[in-house]
Amino acid sequence: MKSVVVKFEKPIPKLLPKDKELRANEKLEAMVQHLREVKRELKASEAEEEVLVFRVKGYMNDATVLFDQSGTQLLATYRFTGEIDQFDAQAFAAAHPKLYRKFCKRVRQRRLVLK
Repeated sequence: MKSVVVKFEKPIPKLLPKDKELRANEKLEAMVQHLREVKRELKASEAEEEVLVFRVKGYMNDATVLFDQSGTQLLATYRFTGEIDQFDAQAFAAAHPKLYRKFCKRVRQRRLVLK
């Protein structure tokens, strides 16, 4: 008798020992499918927004206000918002590793991953 080796394109996910299973009903399954579609559309819209913002900024160059063709309606502004101080956690951790660890705290997080 010959042995058969089955190869999967995607690995079968291994459940963690503490996983609690739930079987979706028709309504929940449809909701997850709709969520997938919304996330896909949102990602596409965000990419389109990024391109459009880049193009508008490029056209504005060093101008700070943009009016419509007639010059009566303000369409956009592109101004400096000021400077802010931002904490560089990586640099602090490199310079003061013990002090950095002292103020780090472990938190539990859950995230929803669509499969």
